[in-house]
Amino acid sequence: MLDETKLSIEEVIVRAESAPKPRGHLLVDGATVADTVQCCHCGRQWIFVKGSGRRRGWCMNCNAIHCGDAACDLCVPFERKLELYEAGKIGHLK
Repeated sequence: MLDETKLSIEEVIVRAESAPKPRGHLLVDGATVADTVQCCHCGRQWIFVKGSGRRRGWCMNCNAIHCGDAACDLCVPFERKLELYEAGKIGHLK
């Protein structure tokens, strides 16, 4: 298993895989070097890295990938969290 926390940004870019449905791109000097994906529950973005061993999840309600953080195991879509935050019902977006 690869520990991606010990990789330089150059190593991450070399090991990056193309995302099937990218939500963003990592640009260096105006050129796309990697696709990013976004968690459907918290909005976090990351780069797919071959062999990283990171636990990710799939939400059957949202039909989308989530970051694997324990807080994202429960289905509360990011858009809904924004609505609750704007209404003053929650104090943070995580």
